[in-house]
Amino acid sequence: MQQVGQQTKHRLDRRALTSLSMLFSFLWLVLTGITMHFVAQSSVELVRHIVMSLHNTASAILSVSIVIHLTLNRKSMARYMISKTNEYLPFKTELLIAAIVVSVLVLLVGSHPLHLR
Repeated sequence: MQQVGQQTKHRLDRRALTSLSMLFSFLWLVLTGITMHFVAQSSVELVRHIVMSLHNTASAILSVSIVIHLTLNRKSMARYMISKTNEYLPFKTELLIAAIVVSVLVLLVGSHPLHLR
């Protein structure tokens, strides 16, 4: 039995660490992405390079965290998706329309650098 005042050995929670890593890297990604738009026309090459490096690092950390998150939670996510499949079957049309509309908008907006020439 544990006595009052005695500390237990705290084990690192990998799922919590991964989730918090995703959160903070996402916040860095958003902040540096917005900042990149403001410094894009800056004459100071060093500032642009620093912001771009921060953005790329946050992106890499987010990507790795997502892969780890999916790996740690693959069984519970698979069970959840299988259990919810029948619930969402009536929404097949909406799902297809949403996927197409979002994809077209992302590709259209994402292609704006091609239209600047």
